[in-house]
Amino acid sequence: MMLEFYKNYFPDERKGAFRYVAMGHGGPFNHPAKGNVYDCVHITYAYSIKWFVKRWIGFGIAPTKRGTILTVASTLMHELGHSCGISPWNIEGCDNLSFYEGKEAKKRYEETWGNYVSIMNYYHMYKMDVLDYSDGSNGPPYDQNDWEQFFVGHFQYNAELIEEPFFETPGFDKIVYQETEFGVRGYIYNEELTEQFIKEIKDWSPVDPIEVEWQVYELEEKQDYPSDRTIKIYVKSNVPSGVWVLFSEASLDSDGEIQFYSMQDVIDDIMS
Repeated sequence: MMLEFYKNYFPDERKGAFRYVAMGHGGPFNHPAKGNVYDCVHITYAYSIKWFVKRWIGFGIAPTKRGTILTVASTLMHELGHSCGISPWNIEGCDNLSFYEGKEAKKRYEETWGNYVSIMNYYHMYKMDVLDYSDGSNGPPYDQNDWEQFFVGHFQYNAELIEEPFFETPGFDKIVYQETEFGVRGYIYNEELTEQFIKEIKDWSPVDPIEVEWQVYELEEKQDYPSDRTIKIYVKSNVPSGVWVLFSEASLDSDGEIQFYSMQDVIDDIMS
């Protein structure tokens, strides 16, 4: 059903730039509708009194208008967190329902994954005082700073795991590929230019370039025109769901320095 909505109501030009969110009955979930990209979210707005009563003891959710609104908000935040790369195969406190297995199980859970106070943890997801991702203040091994683990572009790329029917967390056995050697067809990795770029970016980047990985590639076959952008720069976040993505294209000047295209530089040159 979600695939039908995805194909008929989600314009192709928005795919890869936006996530598609549908509100209806049942759910919620963030599962691929087509391929293996997590750009499709379904949440429900029809929370019944029966639903609230079933979860009243465990979560303390009030069956009021405010309770419904907060439940919808926390659900959407949870599913968007998945689309940013927070998954049970990255941190086992995510989507973990083992606390439902009796009093002893709940006690064990509270002493371990209960420390992961995040909207991504089912144990805290519907509590009225938790409408946030974890800041990691409880420390490892049972907590993490979700904000530092986000790869916002996760929903644009094929996931490393396939959620087949009857999927059970954490799902390590469903991972279909690990880290592989990265390369760009027609381009050669240039270590010297990579070091040059990292040195220069420290002066203007709002993010510490050491916290991510950089690779600079130079076109294998030289072009006839020196203005051609012969340089490709790729970046990879040091988070479990991070992948290599194109950061920018550039060219080399006569001194072998990386030059980025700048409309302002063109205007200044003409005006001078």
